[in-house]
Amino acid sequence: MINYLREAARLSWCSTDPRTKIGAVIYDAEKSIANGFNDLSAGYEGVYTGKDKYKLTLHAEQAAIFDYFRYYKKDDRRIGMAATAACCTECAKAIVAAGISEVLTCKRALEAMPAWEEEFEIGHQILAAGGVKLILVPEIGEEVFMSGELITI
Repeated sequence: MINYLREAARLSWCSTDPRTKIGAVIYDAEKSIANGFNDLSAGYEGVYTGKDKYKLTLHAEQAAIFDYFRYYKKDDRRIGMAATAACCTECAKAIVAAGISEVLTCKRALEAMPAWEEEFEIGHQILAAGGVKLILVPEIGEEVFMSGELITI
């Protein structure tokens, strides 16, 4: 499963966000089957840093879910998600609604974004209430860009 988290970390570099680059991978029992990264919603191009950036950004977890449903629709397979950041409330709701059974992320990613601590805590409560297992791994040795700085998760 760590390989899926490494894949998400490498994918995060596709994001055009200058401050935070997040990647997410959806996997089944055998392989990764969908992915996404945070970026501006369709119709917006380039780099946007204005006050509404958060409202205009499609999160990596949401992009991976849309990618999954684009190709697989909803079938009976058990799927999980690996993401380079902990789940915010919006993504947690989407993960539960999509039927994802587990989320894998790095503990270091939680520590790297202290301004999001309360948001992540509520997101994790949403996951637990929806029956989604949260798996925190200590470190995977991949570099990602979060909150304006390069960190190793």
